[in-house]
Amino acid sequence: MAIPRILRHCSLGGLLLSLWLGGALRAESPKLTVVLVAEQFRADYLERYADEFGPDGLRRLIENGAVFPRMRYETASSWAAPAAATLATGAWANGHGIVADAWFDQAEGRVVRATESAQGPAPNRLVGSTFADELFAATDGRARIVAISGDPTAAVLLGGRRPRGCYWRGESGAWQSSSFYGASLPKWVSNYVSERALTPAGRRLWIARGAPADAPALRVLDTEGFLQLYQASPFAIDDLFAFGLEALKAEKLGKRGQPDLLILSLSAPARLALETGADSPLMHDLILRLDDAIAKFLAELDREVGLDSTLVAFTGLHGAPPQREQARLAGFISGAIPGDRIAATVDDVLQSEFGDRIGVRSYVYPFLQLTASVQRRSPLDRQHILEAAGRAATTEPGVALWYSPLAPSALGERQRLFENASYPGRSGDLILAYEPYYSEAFGDGRGVTPGSMYRYDTETPLILMGSAFRPGRYEGPALASSFASTLTAALGLATPSSATGEPLVRAMRGPGQPVVGPPSPLP
Repeated sequence: MAIPRILRHCSLGGLLLSLWLGGALRAESPKLTVVLVAEQFRADYLERYADEFGPDGLRRLIENGAVFPRMRYETASSWAAPAAATLATGAWANGHGIVADAWFDQAEGRVVRATESAQGPAPNRLVGSTFADELFAATDGRARIVAISGDPTAAVLLGGRRPRGCYWRGESGAWQSSSFYGASLPKWVSNYVSERALTPAGRRLWIARGAPADAPALRVLDTEGFLQLYQASPFAIDDLFAFGLEALKAEKLGKRGQPDLLILSLSAPARLALETGADSPLMHDLILRLDDAIAKFLAELDREVGLDSTLVAFTGLHGAPPQREQARLAGFISGAIPGDRIAATVDDVLQSEFGDRIGVRSYVYPFLQLTASVQRRSPLDRQHILEAAGRAATTEPGVALWYSPLAPSALGERQRLFENASYPGRSGDLILAYEPYYSEAFGDGRGVTPGSMYRYDTETPLILMGSAFRPGRYEGPALASSFASTLTAALGLATPSSATGEPLVRAMRGPGQPVVGPPSPLP
């Protein structure tokens, strides 16, 4: 007997779970799966701002969904690209190959971006299948998959290899795609772009949520620097949801008798965090405005498809540290680290100890790539060189640890974080980690970046709402690598090929169990 396509690469555990849930492409599978990703959304936001959320946005998801307050990315490189790839594939970077937003690629001899290709943004560097790919395969290409983001990274990596559409804001601010996805934009997208062109004409006033219309603006978006300010504002959030609803209607998602998938990734919170950190008044208001936008979107989704026929997942790709001044006021030591200074320090030490053929070829945080001649040395010589490079790096203020399989300075749990972030040819000879509240220096030196191994960067909430899940709050471990296998299990799909994360079965409803009600006692 032929093995169904959906079961060909399920693990035994995944197969048993699929059978428990009702088998391949369950009869009660949702018409539409919606994945909402706020690129920067710290785990503490759900509780910090809980009293200010309205009844129909995040609170609606919380009260009707399975809530994992602290889903964790177990990695030493918590950038948006590897996080999106982990959600998509169920693997860490050592499985999916996306080690950072950008890295020095040994095979190409240059710095590359995670989604760059000769055809424009594309998932060519991603290893293994995604949950979107598995949906496409299980339906023989009939499922419609649409991925939308403020920039290409999350849309490309989450959308998989055969989406119906993959769109993001271009440098001009217009919605665009790349030739990887088609020679031209669909007519509905072209019409939308021409009818709703993003222009800096006039001024936009960012007024705090709930404030009177004549209140002083939190921020003024004017002609100079308009696009940069816009992309870090609630206007970008509202417009992305509007475009997502247009895609929903134009592509008839959830209305064709096939399970469809809509992915919306909001980059505005991450862009604002680069400037103001995680705890600014602007960020506070942006999160509340995101809540309002989610409420309007869910209402429209209910009218168009019906929430009782929809699986909705909400999560983040990473968090962010506070602005350095705020960290210092709280008593923490904080700082900005110039990457070129680290590279120069390590290079000087290596050339002094091992000769001028041994040095630094590239440093793209957190990956330090040494000259090719290091690879021609014996394993013992390489170990000595790597240890010398690591010790030199940690003489710089704010550099805490280094990792290489030959010469790690981190052991135990932290060593595992480094191992998860590694991929041959992409993660350099050494991976560095900074002290808490230190980050790369860029711009005027005031901004902060994610990317660290610390909880403020690696923990986000996860909410799953739909008939496959039992509402309630689920404490305890929840890894980002479980996201893809949980979605595929809920839909009765094969587990993505490289997935290591197990489905979050404690929140899943088996056949005959009630759709609503509190969860059973947690172990």
